[in-house]
Amino acid sequence: MKTNTSFRLAALVVAAFICGTATAATVIVPNGTTDWTTLGLVAADTARLNANTTVYVNDLASLLVVSNLTQVTFYGYNASKIVFNVPENESWGVNCTIRYSDSGIAYGHLVKRGKGTLRLLKGVSNQEAPYNCHITVEEGSVAMPENLQYTGTSTYTGLITVSNGASFFAPGFSDASKTWKWFARGFAGDGLVTNASSHSVTVGLYLHDKNWVWDGKTYDFGGSFHGAFAFSTSRMRQFFSGTNSMFTSFGTTSDDGNYSAGEGTIGVMKFGEPGERSSIGTSSYIRWAGGGGYLYLGEGETSSKELQFQENGHPFIDGGTHGGLVFTSALVGNISSHVTADKTMT
Repeated sequence: MKTNTSFRLAALVVAAFICGTATAATVIVPNGTTDWTTLGLVAADTARLNANTTVYVNDLASLLVVSNLTQVTFYGYNASKIVFNVPENESWGVNCTIRYSDSGIAYGHLVKRGKGTLRLLKGVSNQEAPYNCHITVEEGSVAMPENLQYTGTSTYTGLITVSNGASFFAPGFSDASKTWKWFARGFAGDGLVTNASSHSVTVGLYLHDKNWVWDGKTYDFGGSFHGAFAFSTSRMRQFFSGTNSMFTSFGTTSDDGNYSAGEGTIGVMKFGEPGERSSIGTSSYIRWAGGGGYLYLGEGETSSKELQFQENGHPFIDGGTHGGLVFTSALVGNISSHVTADKTMT
């Protein structure tokens, strides 16, 4: 990923993590905190944000304190927020974990303001999701780690919300031979989500809470995806109402038996032609691996994208309110009795 911002971290902001002789402590951060240098936090401490707490990181001195912590955790029934205000033409890095507490209830929110770039630098370790929280990019950009090493586990985030004009850079993985998956609770907003790495990222959409129960919500992303992505869904609903995505792979919709209710549904405003920007990118196919399917959100189109079925299940395409969706390609693969040969959705 190339930017024109100045990277002001050097040895100061992304300081080496040094576990000193002091015993690590958990410190409750007061609501409204802006000056982290007054809290007495040291490297290896945990900063805890209780319910209904909003704190701010507005300057490099506070950023240094936060970056050297072991983690910032969200705790309580009502979600709390940590807000990073990064000035224009600056790039800040955070080297600590920011996630919900294992003993907490609700997800917390990492909010990015200011036109600069916030880089989340903590890599994935075994059974750890360092940024398992909701991430909201109101301005500028947020970048996940770009060259994650294989550790035998995937990485998790909460809901990704990207405002119009803002951008989010997806986690990148260094080993294309391994099966990586980025699990996200969903996407919202009208901004840009980019995979800047050279390898495809499979995004597992899981609209459920930390106890693996679907939250009943449908999220709509009106922005666009760029880069190599593949999506899998498991018993949830995610709408893609934007029509300008140019990622190079789309699939699969899967029914994963680990979830509690309902098969996955992807809402699509525009299926498009192979090589054409659309709600589901430039791919030449629409693929099912198991059940689930697509809900058409548009007002009519003809597409020659190939319909591929890899396993038995309950695959479907719903013509939606307006209908007028026609597929001219053949049905390919293991087609169950739940798929009709009539490819015109009226």
